[in-house]
Parts: sequence; structure tokens; C-alpha cells
Amino acid sequence: MTPRWRKVLRDVWANKTRTIIVLLSIAVGVAAIGMVMGSQLIIDRDLPADFAAVNPASGTIFALNTFDDNMIEAIRAMPEVETAEGRRFVVVRFLGDDGEWHNLQLFAVPDFEDMSINKLKPQTGEYPPAERHIVLERADLFPTNAAALGFTGIDVGDTVIIEPPDGRQREVAISGTVHDLSQLPAFIAGTGYGYITYDTLEWLGEPRDYNQVLYVVKDNKLDAEHVQAVGKLIENRLERSGVQVIFTLVLSPGEHPAQNFLNAFSYVLGAVGLLALGLSSFLIINILSAILAQQVRQIGIMKAVGARTGQIGSMYFVLVLIFGLMAVLLAVPLGAIGATALASLFATLLNFDVGGFALDPTVVLVQLAIGLTVPLLAAIFPIVRGVNVTVREAVTSEQGLGKGQFGSGLVDKFVLGLRRVIPMQRPAQISLRNTFRRKGRLILTLVTLSLASAIFISILSVRASLLQTLDDALTYFDYDVQVQFSRPYRTDRIQRALTTIPEVETVETWGFASTRRIRPDGSESDT
Repeated sequence: MTPRWRKVLRDVWANKTRTIIVLLSIAVGVAAIGMVMGSQLIIDRDLPADFAAVNPASGTIFALNTFDDNMIEAIRAMPEVETAEGRRFVVVRFLGDDGEWHNLQLFAVPDFEDMSINKLKPQTGEYPPAERHIVLERADLFPTNAAALGFTGIDVGDTVIIEPPDGRQREVAISGTVHDLSQLPAFIAGTGYGYITYDTLEWLGEPRDYNQVLYVVKDNKLDAEHVQAVGKLIENRLERSGVQVIFTLVLSPGEHPAQNFLNAFSYVLGAVGLLALGLSSFLIINILSAILAQQVRQIGIMKAVGARTGQIGSMYFVLVLIFGLMAVLLAVPLGAIGATALASLFATLLNFDVGGFALDPTVVLVQLAIGLTVPLLAAIFPIVRGVNVTVREAVTSEQGLGKGQFGSGLVDKFVLGLRRVIPMQRPAQISLRNTFRRKGRLILTLVTLSLASAIFISILSVRASLLQTLDDALTYFDYDVQVQFSRPYRTDRIQRALTTIPEVETVETWGFASTRRIRPDGSESDT
């Protein structure tokens, strides 16, 4: 091994604290990029396949009144429709262990063994549920959701009291849990999901009919406009038969309902990772500048015995490459572990399944490229400036003393004049002069500290902005209880009945109807 490379290795090993600081500064940014990319690849690998397996509905039509099997068969016979199913949707209340009533969305399924759209995946307990039994969506019982949804202390095998729209309270047993990948996550919907048979639906006092149509289009399944157009055809068929359509729900075709949330999370985390990587670049510049300042005499001696500027520069670039390679070796496994943990966190939060630990070659290559390229780019300026010192300047250390130029600039004159206004002890004067003597070093330090502070403040600001936005949004829904009726009632009758309740302060009645806007070109809006 030649002397120059022995010197490089000695520089790596001699100051272990400095080496650790450099490694961590690079590894944090590289690991953050790997964590975000890796988690996104894990989710993109597992979520679309699982979502496609449930055969998600292209659209769901909600109706105010009910219809029977004949209407479902007529919709299935439409040439634009591949298949269609009817479901019954009803909102009930259940009594939680906390003594409070909580909302629960119940879906009645005609045949659990013959579901072709939005299929359910059994998880625990008995499936399909027996009469007077219910299966819950598994996320209802997650510890992160149970308290908000009212399921704290409730588990499979327990019996709960529910109150359907007729007001008569009944006891039902929770026989198991299922995974319904087609529903919005429980923490977004704000209510739990339950699934029952039509025998149980009839026992609850509801008719054995449908108020939902789930349909899958035959062609162009990923074309949202085509899906909506087919939905309009089905709406027209229903309305001609006297069914009052409330609205048609068409989400992004082929995408999980929570895909937008995942994309937003990834963008935010990716931005934070890039900021961390940028911060590490400034740390590298600072540390290399310090190394070169300490070794300026060594550079002068090497030049005095015949070393060329390019040879000396290559030594320090190799030193940076070694730092980068060591940081990548540390960041790759940390990033993979973080990616698995982050994907699992998203999966729990948004109610889907992901696979285990994975080390994706694409992510590793990106981390390797970033871990080697970014430090080299950051090191160009301090290395070029450091190795271009002359032998005389290096040996006499004139470069380290700032070449005796302090006092010639406006900032220097301000510092010199400040001590005439404010009495200072000599150590304070020396500290103040040293602060402004190397203005480049001062600017670099301030930029590094400012960027770190900006990252910290921006994260806190985004959180505060999100919470404030949610608070502002809730002010538009300035009520405590919303009651929906199955048929119209006179507003004065409703107000007279409710204002007699002492706990009611204000009553406001609304009516709604489903309409379409006719555009100037004759086309119709979706709803």
C-alpha cells in the first residue's frame, strides 16, 4: 500500500468521533430516502394485487327507497354491465362498554358464499354469521380505532345491544371479523362496519330488499368517465321504476380508497428525506473544511516533496468516497427496516396487508448512487479550495489566519467600532473577531443551522396547519346530532317535537334531492 492511501485510511481511523459524525450525517439522509422509497415499493407491490382480488365495484349507487331482485337482474342484463349485486345498507346504534351510544353501519348480504363484488375475507370467528349474529370489520377492533368507534372492551364472542331505525333495542352476538378492503378506513369514516344476513336484517325490522347497487362495467374498467356514464344509465333504469337515487359513488378506478392518503404521506416523508439529505451535504462541507484546515501544513509538505494538486485532491475525494460507502452500508439495512415498519404502520392505519421484510435492488442502487454522489458533490468546493494553497501559505499557515485581511470590510469595521460603544473584555473581543474573521465559514455555519431549524419548524408548522384546518372544517358542521328520515315530514312538525326537549338548543331542518345540471352543450353533470 502506497503512503498516500495509508494516509487516507489513517485519516478515517485516527479521529473516530469525526468519522462517526460524518457517517451519521450521510446515513440519515440516505436511510430516509430508502425508507420512503422502500415503503412505497412494498405498498405498490402488495396493495393493488390484494385490492384487485376482492373484485372492487366500479361504482355504488345509493337509493332512498328499496328495490328487489328483478331490478338487479335487469341491471345485470345491460350490455355495459359485467355484473351487479344488491345490498342493503342501514345505520344502527350500539351501546358500548363506556355506556354511550355509537353509530354502526350495517351491510346486509344476500349470500355470503356467493359474493362476486367487494368480496369479504374472513379473519376470525364464525363466517358467515348466523341469524341474530354479526361479523365486524377487523379494523373496528384495532386498538388504534376501538376507543374512537366505541368498541373498547368488546371482542369476538361478546353480545352488544343495538338499536335499529325502528327504535326497538335488540341483542346481537359478535361471531367474528372480516376484512373489507373496499371500505374507507374506519378512522376516516368515523364509524364501524358490520355485516349481517338477510334473516338478521328482517329480524331487525327492515324489509328484505336492496337500497344499494354495486356494479362492475364490462369494458374500460379504468376509465372513470366510462364508469360514470354506465352509472347514469343504471340510475335512469332505477328512476324509471320509481326508485329515488341519492347519488352514485365512483372512486378512482382500480385504486384503493385510501390511495390518495398514501400518496400524500409519501410526498411529505420524501420531502423530509430530501431536506435531511441537503442538511447532511452542508455538514459534509463543514467537516471537510475543518479537516483541510487542520491538515493545511500536511498539504504544504506533500507539495514540497513533489505531490501535485490533483494527486492530493484525489486523496481527499477517496476519503469522501470511503465515508459515503461506509454510510451506505449503514443506511441500506436501516432504510429497509424502516421501510418495512413504515409500510406496516400505513397498513394498520389504512387497513390493508403487506408482506414482510424486503431488500429491493432498485432502492439499494438509488441509495448507493445518492450516498456516493451527494457527498462528492458537496466536497468539491472545500477540497478544491483546500488543495490549491501554495507551499508558502500552507507552511506558514497564512491561509488558516485569513491572510491578514480582517478589518478591511464593512462588517469588520462594524465589529471594531462596536467595542468602542460597548465595553468588552479582551476574551470577548477575540471571540467576536474570530467569529467574523472567516466570513465563508461563518456563512456556511449559519446556513447549516438555519436549514436544520427550518426543517424542524416546517414539520411543526405542517402539523399545526393540519390541526387548524381540521378545526376550521369542523366549524362548517356546527351541530351535535344529525337525524335522517326515511320519508319527508313538515318542518314545523319536526321543530315543535324537538324544541320540547330541554337539552336541545337549536333545530335546523334541511331537505335534499338528487338532480343533474344541464350544461350549455346539452351534456349532464354526474350528480
